[in-house]
Amino acid sequence: MKLIIVEGTPQEIAEAFPDINMGSAMIRSTSAASPAVVNGEQPSADGISYVSVDIARKVLSRRKLSKEQLQVLRAIYKAHPGTVSGTALQTLIDYTRPQFSGLMGAFGRRLSHTEGCPEGASFFEQDWDYSAATYVYGLPESVREAMRLEKLV
Repeated sequence: MKLIIVEGTPQEIAEAFPDINMGSAMIRSTSAASPAVVNGEQPSADGISYVSVDIARKVLSRRKLSKEQLQVLRAIYKAHPGTVSGTALQTLIDYTRPQFSGLMGAFGRRLSHTEGCPEGASFFEQDWDYSAATYVYGLPESVREAMRLEKLV
């Protein structure tokens, strides 16, 4: 297995590496989620599906979270109903942009390797902030509830 660290927007990276599966199921842009859960997914009003509470709990508990992962999750949780910029999260955990990208990629691997996780279901709410040239992150209610149940907040 090789590790490659690249910087850029997901679109730029996808264009540069068209044969790499970017794990886009981890993150999707949205602002709200609906409470209905079907097959482990919680669909939102705009058609994006988030992981259910049960799947989110599995994602959070199947392996120990690093100190930095916990800090990021708690900061995003605390910002609700707002969001937190990737830049602010990087500063919080004292990571460079590539290191932070790797941390978020670790969440993607954690999600994609969790048994029962529906394909296409997202763990984070994520939008690109063009003025700041960074992503902003939020958590759907299903993940927030899973964090409470797992006593992470």
